[in-house]
Amino acid sequence: MVLGIEIGGQLLHPAQIYEAILNYILFLILWNKRKNTEYDGQIFFTYIIGFSINRFIVEFFRTNPMILGPISIAHLFSLGIILIAVVAMMILKKKYHNLQSSVGSNAIVNRQLDWGSFAIILGAIIISVAFYYFIHSF
Repeated sequence: MVLGIEIGGQLLHPAQIYEAILNYILFLILWNKRKNTEYDGQIFFTYIIGFSINRFIVEFFRTNPMILGPISIAHLFSLGIILIAVVAMMILKKKYHNLQSSVGSNAIVNRQLDWGSFAIILGAIIISVAFYYFIHSF
C-alpha cells in the first residue's frame, strides 16, 4: 500500500492530510492547556508556535521551490514566526511574574487529559482522512 494521491500521473504526498492531523493534535494540546495558563496571551502564542512548527514539518512534503537544500521560504518564515512568538511569550511571562510578585501569587490549576476531547479529535482525524481520500478517488 502506497500512501499518496495520484495527480497528473504523479504520486504526491497528501500534505493537506498531514497538516490537518497536526492541526487537530495542536487543537487538542491547546484545549487541554486552556485551564493551565500562567498569563494572558499564553494560549495565543502557543498556537502561533505550534502552527508554525506544523507548517515547517508539512513543507517537507510539498513541492515548493527550495532555497537552501531542503529548506524553502516557508521554512524560514515559520522559523521567524517561532522566534518572534517565543520572544513575545518570554516578555509576557516576565511582565506577568513581575506583576504577580508585586500583587501576590495565584495558584495555577492543573488538569488531567480530557479523554472526551481526545476521542472527538481522533474521530475528526479519521473522518478528515476518509473524506480526503473519498474526494480524490474520483
